[in-house]
Amino acid sequence: MRSLRCGLYGAFLVALLVPTHRAAVAGQATGRTTSFTLHSAILNEDRGFQVYIPPELGPGSKVIYVLDGQAQFKTVVDALHALGEHRHLVIGIGNIWLRDRDYTPTKVSPSASIDAAAAAVSGGGERFVAHLEHELLPYVESHYPGGSSRILIGHSLGGLLAVNVLLNHPGVFGRFIVIDPSLWWDNGRLVTDADARLRRSFAPTAVFLAIANAKNKDRNDVDAVRSDTTENTALIRPSVLLLDQFKAHQGNGIALGWRYYKDQEHMTVFVPAVKDGLAFVLR
Repeated sequence: MRSLRCGLYGAFLVALLVPTHRAAVAGQATGRTTSFTLHSAILNEDRGFQVYIPPELGPGSKVIYVLDGQAQFKTVVDALHALGEHRHLVIGIGNIWLRDRDYTPTKVSPSASIDAAAAAVSGGGERFVAHLEHELLPYVESHYPGGSSRILIGHSLGGLLAVNVLLNHPGVFGRFIVIDPSLWWDNGRLVTDADARLRRSFAPTAVFLAIANAKNKDRNDVDAVRSDTTENTALIRPSVLLLDQFKAHQGNGIALGWRYYKDQEHMTVFVPAVKDGLAFVLR
């Protein structure tokens, strides 16, 4: 809900920005970082990306794509180092001010929870997924000698996009870290659609779902969130309902890991959750 989360989240991301420069390279004891700009014919614009090249890059390396890369790229690299992982390529997908356009799978009208500016540009998620699948992924795989296993990490609206990719574009990514996703979007449409989507068989897929507590941190577990029908849990309840869907469709090829972060809220959950998620999907 832009008025409750998205506007504040954009400012939060700006505060975490990692400086980037086109074609700039910085040496690191455990790898190096660089950046590139790619013109997207699908989006009709230039897009910026960060790259972490690990010291042990090779055919067995996984490629980790991080939405909101300007803010979250370094956190992911640091989490890999903390886990002792020095083999995996990280791609930071730059996007802050276009999140309402690029991460939302459906067009919505202004409402009490979605302001007019967000509604006006919403619904570009399918074009953005096409950009990832047909432009970014081929570029990365032709320029960096990593493996073919892809991981997508998304938080908030980025988590919404990740769930959309999982449910509606199977096979583009094989592993997902979904952190406190904005599944309330469009009255929880993705959660409603999940039952039919999850009934089919998937190629082996790993999903880690992280759910933060409400802002005042007053719900002790997912059962408390599920049973609460007040506005206090309106932002996180759809994630619990998606968790229920995953559990109801076990055996469809999706290996599920999840955690409820009782002591974290939406703006603080990314750091602990991404480390837990990486530990799960890299097993």
